[in-house]
Amino acid sequence: MQEAMLACIDITKPNFVVSAEKMASRKFPMTWLCEMANSVLGENGELLEYRHLTANPKTRETWTHSYGNELGRLAQGMPGQVKGTDTIFFIPRQAVPKERTKDVTYGLITCLIRPEKIEEPNRTRLVAGGNRVHYPFDAGTPTADLLTIKLLINSIISTPGARFFTMDKNFYLCMPMERYEYMR
Repeated sequence: MQEAMLACIDITKPNFVVSAEKMASRKFPMTWLCEMANSVLGENGELLEYRHLTANPKTRETWTHSYGNELGRLAQGMPGQVKGTDTIFFIPRQAVPKERTKDVTYGLITCLIRPEKIEEPNRTRLVAGGNRVHYPFDAGTPTADLLTIKLLINSIISTPGARFFTMDKNFYLCMPMERYEYMR
């Protein structure tokens, strides 16, 4: 039986290959892991978060612009920059219903570099903390069921030379909900 190999392209080591045994032992170079996850690395190889990127004068403008675009995309847009999806609305704290104050979740700002995105490779995303959301209705998005996805992936993996393409343009942001959820 042939050993399964995962070929990965790494900027620092162009022909870096990880075997199944190495994958199972979970011993990877940190730079390889970060590049696979498109994380933002500092000059010394440290992982940088939004707060670090905006504190540095060299990176502040790039990442505040990226976050502004994300807020515009989620809200009502930014004229001349991004189109809004009306996913979030800004309200004062006192406008949250009293019975829902314990359900207010937090927002997490994530930053990543997507070099394949020519127009905006530095991406900032605002995500809601799911562990504090208690949405009583169906939160699923009607897409393909798990069996269909597994069959598709199995077919791709099993076909020599197969290629796969998928796309998503604000798909999950545009799903209607029965009630509002709150984030601060």
